[in-house]
Parts: sequence; C-alpha cells; structure tokens
Amino acid sequence: MDIEFFLNLPTDLRKSVYYHLDGSFTHLEPPSVEDLYSNNSIEVLTNRKKKTALEKILLERLYSIYSPFIDIFEYNPDIVIKWLQFSIWLRYDSIILDCLRLNHSYSGSLIGPIDWIYLDTNLKLSYFNRKGLLQVWYTQNEYFDWIVDCEPLGITDLETNYFRLNMEHFKLSNISKALIQFEKKKLLNDIYQVKFQIMEENIDEICDINETKINSSKINTSNNNILDNTRDSLGSGSSSLYVDDSDNNDDSNTSSRSRKKRKTYTSEKGSKQLDISVVNVLSYLKKMKKLNKISVRGDILYDGLINSHGIRDRRNNAINYLIKRKIEEIEVFQISDLTEYGLSDLTKWDNLQHLSLINIKYCDMNMIIFPKFCQILTLKNITSLKWFDIVPESQGNYFQNNYSKTKLPSLEDDQNLLIYHYKRMTKSKISYKQKLWKNLGALNRINIRHISDILTGRIIIPLTLLSEQRITLCACPENTEIVCL
Repeated sequence: MDIEFFLNLPTDLRKSVYYHLDGSFTHLEPPSVEDLYSNNSIEVLTNRKKKTALEKILLERLYSIYSPFIDIFEYNPDIVIKWLQFSIWLRYDSIILDCLRLNHSYSGSLIGPIDWIYLDTNLKLSYFNRKGLLQVWYTQNEYFDWIVDCEPLGITDLETNYFRLNMEHFKLSNISKALIQFEKKKLLNDIYQVKFQIMEENIDEICDINETKINSSKINTSNNNILDNTRDSLGSGSSSLYVDDSDNNDDSNTSSRSRKKRKTYTSEKGSKQLDISVVNVLSYLKKMKKLNKISVRGDILYDGLINSHGIRDRRNNAINYLIKRKIEEIEVFQISDLTEYGLSDLTKWDNLQHLSLINIKYCDMNMIIFPKFCQILTLKNITSLKWFDIVPESQGNYFQNNYSKTKLPSLEDDQNLLIYHYKRMTKSKISYKQKLWKNLGALNRINIRHISDILTGRIIIPLTLLSEQRITLCACPENTEIVCL
C-alpha cells in the first residue's frame, strides 16, 4: 500500500475508510467487554504454543504496565502477545495519526471520544475500540503536538470537547490517584464527558479499604482532599456512608465507628447505594467547569444519579443542581426498566438537549418526563418498547371514524414498516395531533434503531418529522405501523 498516496486522498474518502474500520486499528477482535460479563462460558484456547524469546521479553517488561487494560483478555494468550507487539509501534503509525486528526476535526464523531486513563502512574489520553480493547495512547503534549495542533492538515480548532473520563477503564485503586493528578496538573477542565460505572471489585474489599483507612493513625492528605470535596458536592446523606465528621481520635471510638459503618454498608448494599469509586468521582464534578455530558450504566446509577423521581426517599443522588444545569447530553446503558419507581423524571436537567437510551429491556415512553428543552431522542437496542398512548384502545373506533387513512411510501432504511398518514376529516372534539405534540414537547429529532418488540404494534409521530427526515427508523419489528398525524 502506498501510504503517501492514501494520505493525499480527499478528506471525504479517508473519512469513509476510517468510519468502516469501526474504531479497530488492528485485526485483533476479542469479544466485547459486555459479552465477557454476560456470557456464561468463554472459549479458551488449549493448544498453546511455546513462547519465543521476544514474547517472553514482552511479557516480562511490558505486561505489568499494561495489565490493567488487557488482563481481561488473558483467556486468549495470543491476543495479549500480539497486542504487546502492536503496542511498541502502533501509536506512531502515520495512518492512525491521520485518523485521530480527522476524528478531532469532527469533534470526536468519527470514531468516538478520547478517554483519559491512568497508565504507569501518569495520566494519558487513549482510544478504545468498541470491544473495549485499548488501541493507542499519548501524553497530553504528544496528543496536542501530533494531532490537535497539526499544520499539515490545516487544523485550527483547538477545542477538545470529546475528552472523556470513563470509569470502565480504571481499577478501583487508581480512581483516587487519577483524580488527585487531575487536580494537581489542573486538567479537570479538560474533562468534557464522564461515564459512570460500578466497579467490579468485590464489595468486601471496599469495606476492608475503608476500615483500614479509619484505623490508620495518619490519614493520607490525598484522601482528605477527596473527603473534603465529597462534603462540598454531595447531599448530607450521600457522604455519610464513607465519611466520619467526628474529630474524636480515641482508638476505641474509632473502632466502634468502623464496625458501625461496616454494618451500615452491609445492611444497605442491597438498597442501591453508590460505591465509593462513584462517590469519589462525583466529588470532583463541581471542578469540571466544561463538563457537558454524562453517561451511566445500570439501574443503580440511573436511579441514583439521573432519575429525579422519588429522590427524597433515596440518599444516593449526589449530583448538584448547578452541575445538572451544565449537562447537555445524557446516555443511559443497560437498564432493565426505566420506570421501576413509577416515573422517569428528567425535568431537573434543565438544559438537556440529547437523551440516548441504549440496551434497555423495557421502556415505557408514557412514564418518561422530558426536560422542556430536550430536542433529540435516541432509542437503540430496546427489547420491549411502549410508545406514547396518543390513541387509547377505548378511543380506537372514534379515531378511525374521524381520520382518513392514506398509505405513504416505505422508508429506504426499513422496507418492513407500514407508513400511513391519518388526516382529520371532521371537527372532532379530540385533536390527537395536539395531544401528540404535547407528549413530544420540544423533541424534533428521533432516532429509533434495533427494536425487538413494540407493544402496541404502532408508533405515532408528527408528519413533519417524517417529511423533513428528522426521524430515523431502522431494524424495527416487521409490519410495524407508523401513524403520521
């Protein structure tokens, strides 16, 4: 391949090539992290080859450094060995650098956000593919010199609003260390997105860590900073599980408080309490002045951080209202039921513009209260979707008698959809179109992709969204009826 010829191709062509790479810069294709956690069994290679001298050197010198990011793939030693070989030179590859430069020029929308990681006791900027496999990493100076401030490509935009702090890429023991470095190096303003994740370490280990800290005669200054920040950002109930406000240093009292805390944590761990790693990150949100996007995975984090319904009955909502006002986009992953508490209230997120619901088992749109400025809704990989009840079953005959039905051409993305335009014939007392817009609020762009089941068998939308191509319908159940009003 003539690399110079490829790099001189028009930007649109190179962008198309990089888009189809799907974020993978090598041929290594392990199962995704989600598959590893969800599958009951993993195929393990039994015919292992004898390691060469080079492979032994790589394992001896590099594995301990990169193990936090590749140890999850240890079931396949070949992947680990090949990854270590790529790690020596891949980050310097000219095509990879060109891909990252284009990704920067498109504000991270080409291959995805760039994640901060804690690598070899330092903060680095990295990119992970969709399988959760680390591809490349750079120091902050390297990233800005080689990618952001790049004269050959004519990049003049130095805004890096796609830098993200993703807890999925941190070990429990490294969270506090990384946060302290962020503050010392004044890099908290370089975090624009935060993705929360419950850490995988055993809950007993967390209790042991807390008990050790309490019983120690000298508390590390870094831990004091975290606890002080926690008091500033969290509600009165959120930090009380981990922070002791008493100044009494008596050993017996300390031991008693320690046992009491451990007992409290054990008794409440089934009641959806946030773990200490999440609390530590939350304590620094106020200092992330440019934060504009939050992502959460799982029911505990969604109910504790995002959903405002019934918040007074739960002690673990810890995001300050001033922080909520800065957030423009929210992503929610892997929720069994959005309406477990009866309603999904998002009205406290005043400036939210884009809501993404991904990998949801059950989603009832009637039970979601959108903020008044939310304009974009993305529904992806939904097992069971219940759309807005614009026309209840009891009014079905009334609706059919007062509205005429005309079939519209199918969409290019999905030929299995039955699209009809229902036009009002008489001056009926009920205007379903007004009711529809009242339910949608400010939503003017809707993306619906990969839906397994639609309970009512139809989706009712305004005709303007369809005619102006502001709605995307892809991979919906066969013979789903799209009703346009």
